[in-house]
Amino acid sequence: EQEQEQEQEQEQEQSEPTLPDVNNATTEPEPNSLSPEPTGAELLLAENNGKQQQNEIRVWLQDALSRQLVYPPYARRRGWEGSLEVSVEMQPNGDFTVVILTPATRSIFTDAALATLAQINANNDYCCIEETTRLTLTIEFQLN
Repeated sequence: EQEQEQEQEQEQEQSEPTLPDVNNATTEPEPNSLSPEPTGAELLLAENNGKQQQNEIRVWLQDALSRQLVYPPYARRRGWEGSLEVSVEMQPNGDFTVVILTPATRSIFTDAALATLAQINANNDYCCIEETTRLTLTIEFQLN
């Protein structure tokens, strides 16, 4: 009987997978294939794509502003000029939010710019960017 038990134990040991000795392991861990570290070239490409995306959004917004921004008649009659700086955060679906970084010295310009940006956002035809993008834009009101 003892011989049979020993044979069964030996057979069982042979059929069980052997586990590596983690205390004396010399092999390097396998890299995580699900989220590899980006290389320098990949980071540079992502940065360039982000800048290109920013530029495309900037051109689109400036074009929309040039077509829709109305110089406030009251300011025009008085010969006023002004500018403001805004931060625009564009979502992948095309919706965007605006934050005033530097308001115009006359609130009439800030109000006109924000109203126009809200109108552009409501009738937005810009869509499908890769990731949320933030850019700074200066809006100027200058008389010709």
